[in-house]
Amino acid sequence: MTYSALPRNRFPSPLGFNPTAQEPSALGFGIRGSQGPGSLPDLLTSLGMGLLMGRNPAEGLGYGLQQFQQISGDRRQEQRQARRDQMDQQRYDLQAQQYQTELESANAAQEQLAKQTQAFEQYVNQMPVDANVKQFILSQGPDSEAGKQIMKSLFPDPADAPTVKDFYEGGHLVQKQWDGSRWVEVGRGSRWQPQQAPQDPERVRLAKEAGLVPGTPQYQQFLLGRDDTPPGLFQGTGMDQQAMNVVLRGQSDPSYRNTPEYAAAWNQLYEQPKIITTPDPNDPTRLVQMQIMMPKPQGFQGPGGATPTAAPNIPQMPSGSQSSTASVIPGTSVIPQQEAKDLRKFEAEADAMLAALDTFENTVTNASVGDFADSFAGGFTEGGRKLSTDWANAALLSKAESLYNLGVLNGPDLDIIRNTLTDPSTFKGQITGKDAYKASIASVRKLIKDRVATKRKGMNLPAGDEEWTVIDGVKIRRKN
Repeated sequence: MTYSALPRNRFPSPLGFNPTAQEPSALGFGIRGSQGPGSLPDLLTSLGMGLLMGRNPAEGLGYGLQQFQQISGDRRQEQRQARRDQMDQQRYDLQAQQYQTELESANAAQEQLAKQTQAFEQYVNQMPVDANVKQFILSQGPDSEAGKQIMKSLFPDPADAPTVKDFYEGGHLVQKQWDGSRWVEVGRGSRWQPQQAPQDPERVRLAKEAGLVPGTPQYQQFLLGRDDTPPGLFQGTGMDQQAMNVVLRGQSDPSYRNTPEYAAAWNQLYEQPKIITTPDPNDPTRLVQMQIMMPKPQGFQGPGGATPTAAPNIPQMPSGSQSSTASVIPGTSVIPQQEAKDLRKFEAEADAMLAALDTFENTVTNASVGDFADSFAGGFTEGGRKLSTDWANAALLSKAESLYNLGVLNGPDLDIIRNTLTDPSTFKGQITGKDAYKASIASVRKLIKDRVATKRKGMNLPAGDEEWTVIDGVKIRRKN
């Protein structure tokens, strides 16, 4: 029989305790003390106990070694258990910390949501709209389309940085920020301008009469006597030479006669009598009115308000197109074929635009508070959808782009139209009254009519006079 096969309880301690139990030893310290497995104190203690229990030294030594092996194994097991307990404690601490963090985050999010909801309700209750509209928006909550727009205005996302652009207004550089419905000025400064050369008062006067806008390239070219077009037949830097080259260009290109440059050049040559030198010693100089050989600019008059005396080159009307209800006006200028087509086109586009404005105004007049609220919420009813559709037809109609391409509207006019007509599907549309809608529609209607009148005047046509029309490129008057 080996020593390791002996049962532990077969060898009780002479002092009355089991050597494998956690009891204090006879030497005054615990067998499972603070020492690690295989330590010298454990070995000495085990050998001492074995000698006491053995019948002889050899047997006592065997008991002692067996006891030492058992103690070392127990110590290793205790250390492993201690490490497991420590890891379990650390895992528990981490889980507790994570739970506490998530709990605090959830509480903070709940508090933030409560504050935002309270701000949303206060904002809606202060809106200058009908109580039914307020109740409808509140019932939808912050997660509805209307609520999202309001929450976005109250709590903007830093990622949605506002757009800032530079605008040039006269001699100022103006910075404006888009607030979702319009451009708001946020900064202003002086616009850099190059040093201007001395200006000829006569050129300034002619440029003003010709309608040249100060600051534009055409205005600067005219004042400085510079023409970026290839040299004409009359070389030199004199005003008459340059003016003659300009009117010659208008002779070959009828559309060029509508430009301010052509008007300024024509006025330079034909508006004032010229001083010429004669061989008569009694009258060495005299004023002579030059014979007008070039077509006058359309929309302008000759000296003293008289029409130039040059006979207009009015084409003969085809026999099949002559009508008993119209006659050519003697002395009137000819409208080229392409310009006649443009005239008919921009008048048709303008009529369509005005009709869309009338439809939108009628829709606004007949719309109820519920229709406006539904348009704001996304257009679920016929009334709400009609408001949004008619606004889109009036504000974003392709006719406005066509009028721009035909030269009736300019770039700022398009922005004015779209920004003046309030979209009923936006928050701003909810707080805009019907009178304000009608005022904005009237403003856009007047803008279009004014631009059409200006365009007709530039084509030498009375603005809005229904007695005038154009047939095959010739301006004619209808007979009553």
